[in-house]
Amino acid sequence: MAKILVVDAGPINRRFVAALLRNHGHQPLEAPDREVALRLMRAERPDLVVVDIQLADVDGVQLALDLRSDPVGAAGRIVLRARSDLEPEARALARALGAGFIAKPANPVALLAAIERSLADPASLARNSGAADALLGPVIGLVRRLAERREPLEAARSALEFEIRKRLLAEEQLAQSIVTLKEEALHDALTGLYNRRYLDASLEREESRARRTGQTMAVLMIDVDHFKRFNDTLGHVAGDAVLREVGRYVASLARREDIAARYGGDEFTLVLAQTSLETGLARARTLSAGARSLKIEGDDGRLGPVSLSVGVAVFPDHGSSLHAVLESADAALRRCKHSGRGGIVLAEKSA
Repeated sequence: MAKILVVDAGPINRRFVAALLRNHGHQPLEAPDREVALRLMRAERPDLVVVDIQLADVDGVQLALDLRSDPVGAAGRIVLRARSDLEPEARALARALGAGFIAKPANPVALLAAIERSLADPASLARNSGAADALLGPVIGLVRRLAERREPLEAARSALEFEIRKRLLAEEQLAQSIVTLKEEALHDALTGLYNRRYLDASLEREESRARRTGQTMAVLMIDVDHFKRFNDTLGHVAGDAVLREVGRYVASLARREDIAARYGGDEFTLVLAQTSLETGLARARTLSAGARSLKIEGDDGRLGPVSLSVGVAVFPDHGSSLHAVLESADAALRRCKHSGRGGIVLAEKSA
């Protein structure tokens, strides 16, 4: 069993060679770069070093020279590996160094044969030092010039990767923008509540869920009393402040499964899932009482107090569909406003 150091920047190639050696009774050591290779050389004294001449941190030619000059090196037992397009120069370099050579990619049989030959013939680098001195300069120059040809390709690859990253980032930003636009399309810009479009689109879905579970649903239609007075006397900025604060308050009374929406103008809707008539009326009373305590700040000081009119209807008692129930709640709201505002009116039973 031989201790063999495999030096290759590519983890897949390195592990492949190591596994091959291990399966044939050898003890492989792995190094991704020159620094690790030299450290393992001194610590483990391997019987053979298999070196890829194209390393990331420093080329394998330099590493081979380091091993050649290191007094505790691998006793001249080196196998160089290189791509097939570098084979003539790499073979010449191997001869100059007294090393073996195998082109990449190599089939396992050929790779093992090259390794076994090098193990069987412990040729010393010192024995070939004269030939090495004569050939090393031109061979190293050739190998490095060939390596330099990779630089434009590496630059092009880096540029391509940069463009791909930019494209992926642009696609992520576009996807996020689409999500944002969808969210904006479903929400009221002033209050942050769902808008009328989302409410109308959701009623059929919520109705199907209520029918499937056999649960009742309550719908509250809410109007800010005398809202026109805020706008006419204090201006639209004050009116917007009132709507934002009322919207925030309505949202605070909505559970995760409920829908709080701005119906339009100064009207809001609260759709309460799995809610009985009694619970719906209790929520309306809480809403009405709490609104009077809202502290709404305007440019010229505190606005208010605010009062709300609320119409309440329940599915399926007040309509055969959730759309019909919403209309019943709206009709109850109108009756509340006509009777003096600031109260709660229950919808009439559907025929």
